[in-house]
Amino acid sequence: MLRTTVVLLTLAAIAFAAPTSDDIYNNVVIGDIDGAVAKSKELQKQGKGDIITEAVNRLIRDSQRNTMEYAYQLWSLEARDIVKERFPIQFRMMLGEHSIKLINKRDNLAMKLGVATDNSGDRIAYGAADDKTSDRVAWKFVPLSEDKRVYFKILNVQRGQYLKLGVETDSDGEHMAYASSGADTFRHQWYLQPAKADGNLVFFIVNREYNHALKLGRSVDSMGDRQVWGHNGNVIGNPELFGWSVVAF
Repeated sequence: MLRTTVVLLTLAAIAFAAPTSDDIYNNVVIGDIDGAVAKSKELQKQGKGDIITEAVNRLIRDSQRNTMEYAYQLWSLEARDIVKERFPIQFRMMLGEHSIKLINKRDNLAMKLGVATDNSGDRIAYGAADDKTSDRVAWKFVPLSEDKRVYFKILNVQRGQYLKLGVETDSDGEHMAYASSGADTFRHQWYLQPAKADGNLVFFIVNREYNHALKLGRSVDSMGDRQVWGHNGNVIGNPELFGWSVVAF
């Protein structure tokens, strides 16, 4: 009888053991975001938020695709305190639709819109050679969720236009980035995948329609600006070339 009681108590202890960072990490990787959120809420309630932080840091270090889905679910399901306390501040700035700047890691240029418009009223996106402070480089991320995926529309604050990739391609199969007043296609939607570059958090900004990540072209114009393009190829593992920093405006 005593042995049976001990076994039952041991099994109960295992069943009610606090989740580990591995548990959360694995839930996020396989797409069980609900499971990761439930475990995170439990840990936060128990005062064991450091375990969540450990899982988040590992997800970012490993550039896991579902990291933003995890953060979004916490943000949407009355667990914003976890995002505020356990995620880097960049997640809060994007999910909270704060004004931010997008700084290209490779060239250290802030994304802006050109002044001129084409026949459709669209503006070309550039990396600005000499501007990191004006309203031209201010953006907001507008989140939307569909089929358990999180995408963003990226709004230029000054112009009220949304970032998109054009339809036409160059000889490398790459699409130029523009901004337009409407935002009703998958070309206007983006998902973000975190990474670390030189120890700092950056994001791959990937277009939903074409699965191309944003980058800056190698040619410079007379002002020293570089055009923004979608890269036709794999970018994972190269955050120093294709990563973007999210900085408070």
